[in-house]
Amino acid sequence: MPAEYEVEEEEYIVYTGEKSAEAVGFERVSIEVSPEGTQWVKKATMSNCNSPNPEKDCLVWCLEEVPSEKVELKVLKDPSQTSDYKVVKIQKKILTSKGGFSVWREVLCNAAITSDLVRQVRKSLRTYGYYNQNDPSHLAMDGATKDALIAFQKGNQIPFGNLDKETITMLGINFDQY
Repeated sequence: MPAEYEVEEEEYIVYTGEKSAEAVGFERVSIEVSPEGTQWVKKATMSNCNSPNPEKDCLVWCLEEVPSEKVELKVLKDPSQTSDYKVVKIQKKILTSKGGFSVWREVLCNAAITSDLVRQVRKSLRTYGYYNQNDPSHLAMDGATKDALIAFQKGNQIPFGNLDKETITMLGINFDQY
């Protein structure tokens, strides 16, 4: 679930000259324009994926930390003391609802997705009517297998996209051996 933000705009009178803070009367202000948070990013991490379309089939979603963004300004206390200033509008993102996970799922790491497991997954998906391809010569997770797996997961109203404990159990495969 992504975080939700509102955008607020504030105006600041910013000193643009070269004189010191004591001579003109400004203070250095650090303004957070975007708070720290997280974002979902698609990454290629399935090293054992032998799909003919790896840009589509071999990607996973990763939750990454995003640092806050700040701007530094020299804000005038009294603009009547100099003509070296400008009015700057700053847009700030304000966090209104923190994002995060709604449910954690135990999933298999890439090293655990063996050719034996892929064979068992295909066999179970075929039994349930989700995989109707001829058995390919390779036993790696390919696009057809991944598509069938996602269709099975969606059809059973469970989280989709990864081999998790619930999916493997529903397919009749012993999760504990992986």
